[in-house]
Amino acid sequence: MKISRLPSFVAVVAALAAGTALGCTGTSPYMAPTTHSAIETVPEMATVVFARPSTFGGGADRVTIIDGKGRFLGDTLPGTYFAVKMPPGEHMFISWGETTSAVKATVTGGKVYFVEAFSPTGPGTPRLSLRAVTLRSPAYGKTEEWMTRATPLMPAEDRGQAYLQADASGTQSAIANGTKTYAGYGPTELPDHTLAAEDGK
Repeated sequence: MKISRLPSFVAVVAALAAGTALGCTGTSPYMAPTTHSAIETVPEMATVVFARPSTFGGGADRVTIIDGKGRFLGDTLPGTYFAVKMPPGEHMFISWGETTSAVKATVTGGKVYFVEAFSPTGPGTPRLSLRAVTLRSPAYGKTEEWMTRATPLMPAEDRGQAYLQADASGTQSAIANGTKTYAGYGPTELPDHTLAAEDGK
């Protein structure tokens, strides 16, 4: 599967020169705009796209997303998306910010999965939540639209991982909180925080 869009080359160059993430109100030293916006799959790995289609930031301009093993996946910023490769199997995705949110995913190689980052209480608030984009969710048919109007970012994984290692106790605390948060989701919340293998595109 290959999902592509045509970004504005001039706008991307301008954003790079300014050192900001195009089209959003936040910045991160661990993320950069990229002109490579196509999402390409490889048979042996799953591709997980973390999309934050809303351009509203508020107090949650930058929220770090890690997995359950302490791997830096990226910083989510308003109006952006980024993609990471994950080995097939079960993973926990955790947002580390003012509040903790989690998505458990079972992924298959060669498929693309989507996780939406959004503010559950509206723009201008410090909260940010993660939501699984499943076959049953209304957002499932909106992912290509998100990627058409959002800015593609590329994580600087080495620098991001060093950032986590510098705060090892905080990272472990975030993992523990994320695991606890997921375990506490009730029957009505759990479907929004669980990705199954068949939810991939």
